[in-house]
Amino acid sequence: MADFRRLLRMMLLVYGVAFLFISGCAGVQQGPPVDLAKAAEPTVVSDPPPPPPPLPPPVPISRQGVKVWIPRVVTPNGDVHDGHYVELSDKAPQKELRKPDYDIPKVPRQVYRPPPKASKPAGAGSSEAPAVRQPGFIPGTALPFPFPETPHELP
Repeated sequence: MADFRRLLRMMLLVYGVAFLFISGCAGVQQGPPVDLAKAAEPTVVSDPPPPPPPLPPPVPISRQGVKVWIPRVVTPNGDVHDGHYVELSDKAPQKELRKPDYDIPKVPRQVYRPPPKASKPAGAGSSEAPAVRQPGFIPGTALPFPFPETPHELP
């Protein structure tokens, strides 16, 4: 019973302090009277001036291929990429075969070898461990493929 009273007193203390903090925030706000109709009117913002029209670029002459003008781009976050030329070649790209400067060492092939079967000690009965079944194998059914003896025989 004493524990319940102590818990009740603690809860009342917590709720009382919380009430004092919350009630202090909801005081009457003082200030000059405000015309709500005037405050609700939207503010007039002048439209920004339109961007200048892009200037037609001069047509360059190239012996290597075609020069193409990429116009100015403004991304949604405000980044600006000015217009520039890109030279496109008339020829197909050359096939390039890259080889490393040094030979990359390879890991030796891992071969699974089952541990050798231990010979049975004399006098041991027929207490063999239960056979381990392969997942998905149902006794009495044929497998849809020849099951290899060891994993390294897989094709």
